[in-house]
Amino acid sequence: MIFKTITDETTISGQRIVGALEARKIAQQRATVQLETDIACLKKYEIACQSGSVSTEQFDAIMKKASITAKEYQQIFRKRLVLLNHMRRHKSPITQHCSQLVSEPVFLLKQ
Repeated sequence: MIFKTITDETTISGQRIVGALEARKIAQQRATVQLETDIACLKKYEIACQSGSVSTEQFDAIMKKASITAKEYQQIFRKRLVLLNHMRRHKSPITQHCSQLVSEPVFLLKQ
């Protein structure tokens, strides 16, 4: 296709017709902005977790602008963190291994 219709909130109709290359460029820009937003939200969530438990209201406020994928990623991180805390309380010999599992997502954010 040579032309595509994209969402554009600055127009009256809410859509705009653009060339395929421009549509691809706009999609890439939007994805980049969303990725930066997701990383910022996940970093804020990590900081909040380090200072104590995070309530549902705090989570909603922190992750408000994050994508669904970032929220799903956070759920995996939260489960790993709960597992690690459980292992630490019970002095399990595999606590160090669990610690590495929890630090992996954090490492990815810091790259």
